[in-house]
Amino acid sequence: MASCSPSEEQLVEQGRTLLDQGDPEKAIEYLDRAIKENKENPQSYNLRGVAYFQLEDPKNAIADWESAIILDSTDYKPHYNRGNALFSIENYRQAIKSYSRALDIQPDISDIYLNRASAWVIVGEYEQAIRDYDFSIKLEPKNFLAHFNRGKSLVKIFNLTMAEESFSKAIELDPKHGESYYWLGYIHINLGDKEKGCNELEKAMRYGFNPSNKALTDNCNS
Repeated sequence: MASCSPSEEQLVEQGRTLLDQGDPEKAIEYLDRAIKENKENPQSYNLRGVAYFQLEDPKNAIADWESAIILDSTDYKPHYNRGNALFSIENYRQAIKSYSRALDIQPDISDIYLNRASAWVIVGEYEQAIRDYDFSIKLEPKNFLAHFNRGKSLVKIFNLTMAEESFSKAIELDPKHGESYYWLGYIHINLGDKEKGCNELEKAMRYGFNPSNKALTDNCNS
C-alpha cells in the first residue's frame, strides 16, 4: 500500500496546481504533507508561502519564504515574494532590502524594479525610485505603470520636463488614462502654457479623472 502513496514530488506538483486553480487552502494541505516528507526542499516552502500570502496571512508567508531562503539563498523568488509581503504590511525598508537581494540574483525582471520603486516612493526616495523605473522601462519599454509612476516621481522633485515625457509615453500606451492627462495639465500650467494645460485637464475630465474638475475651476474658468 505504501507504494500507492503520492511521492513528495507529486505532492508539491499538486500543491502548485491547486495554487494555479485558486485554491490556496487545499494547496497548503498538500504542501504540508510534502514538507512532512522532506523538510529540506525550498520549493515546498516557497509555494506554501505563496498560498499563505494568497490567504492574506503575511506572517506565515514570510516565515516560509525565510525557510526557503535558508535552504537555498540563490533562488530570487522567495526574496521577491518576501519583499511583496513586507510591502503589504508596510515594512517598506525591509521590503527594499528583500527586493534588492532578489535583483542581485536575477537582475533582469522588470516587475522587481517596479515594486522596489513603489517602496522607494513611499519612503520619500524619489531619485532612487526614478532609477528603478528607468531599469524597469529598459527591460520592458511598453510597461505603462513604469512610465506613469516615473512621471509622478519626477513631479515630486519638480523635474517637469522629464515628467512630461513620461506622461506623454503613458498616454501613448493608454490613450484614455485620465490621470496622465491631469498631470500633463498640471505640468503645462506650471511651465506657463495655460491654454495647453487647460486642454489636457479637459481631456482628463473626459476620461473620468474627477479631481480635474477642481483644477479646471481653479486655473481655467476665469
